Amino acid sequence: MMRDVEQIPEPGLIRVRTYSRFRNATRYQSWIAYRLVRENELDAEMNDDDDDMSPIQGYYCTCKTGARMVGTCAYIASILWFMGYARHQQNIRYPSTRLLRDIPDAANRAPPVDPNNMANMRDA
Repeated sequence: MMRDVEQIPEPGLIRVRTYSRFRNATRYQSWIAYRLVRENELDAEMNDDDDDMSPIQGYYCTCKTGARMVGTCAYIASILWFMGYARHQQNIRYPSTRLLRDIPDAANRAPPVDPNNMANMRDA
């Protein structure tokens, strides 16, 4: 990633502005602190369990979930996915829409039947 020293004065820290998919005017800011890793260090780090050597040092997001939970929110996860994988791919394959066709929508289900009402229907 190219870094302009005048635009990003702090090496090892990125800030990303993302917009909410659900609320038009809402935008969130996410910060990710990272440590630069050289290619010759990658293999050695994969075998280490030392958390201080992790490339991702920390993160914070201003969304409701990111500000209160332990772990990561979807915004941080998507930024890390994009930075680590997607931007290096020629064609990104998204999950199949077949999954959406195969799972029935709960809004289209039949209304529940009241067992007490069934007895009255048989008597009529």
